[in-house]
Amino acid sequence: MPAYQFYKRMIGAQSEFSCLCTDQDQFLANREHLLAQGFEVVGYLIYASNETEAIARFNEDRTSPYYDNTISDTIAGDAYYFVMNLAKSIFNRTKNIS
Repeated sequence: MPAYQFYKRMIGAQSEFSCLCTDQDQFLANREHLLAQGFEVVGYLIYASNETEAIARFNEDRTSPYYDNTISDTIAGDAYYFVMNLAKSIFNRTKNIS
């Protein structure tokens, strides 16, 4: 099941949200693009069958009394993506060599 990561940035008094599917080939490039535009990672990864379902779950989580975006959530998410994408890169390079 695909995982979705959500991003948020404040423009004046309004907040703007975006999400990316982590299974996309260009995930890291798109993520860096959003971060360069001032977006910040929000919350945990959300596993859903499609983007619409992920957005619905994200909105449900935000209304939960347990919703809390802490630095540790962001660090854990970043570490997960780093390890997963490093593994993908190594796998793809070894596959191309043989």
